[in-house]
Amino acid sequence: MTSPHDILAKCADLIGDRGQDYGGIEDNFRRISIIASTILNKAISPHDAAIILLSTKLARMAGSQNKEDNYLDGINYLAFAADLRKLKDTDK
Repeated sequence: MTSPHDILAKCADLIGDRGQDYGGIEDNFRRISIIASTILNKAISPHDAAIILLSTKLARMAGSQNKEDNYLDGINYLAFAADLRKLKDTDK
């Protein structure tokens, strides 16, 4: 059985790996929020984008409880949302 500490360590590793691939969290989620805002024709903040992506992982967990990726990404999206709270509404 995997311990919570092991799970969080995997999450941290993923953040590092994906950060190298996609850039910093703030820049990446700003880009996501700009695209989502354009498609939806309403302002979506970087924080909102992280919550939407978390929702996707939660929905996937309902259909596949054994897929670890959903949990790891969900934990990271929640961490990103907590970090992105600091961005001002003008950064949407």
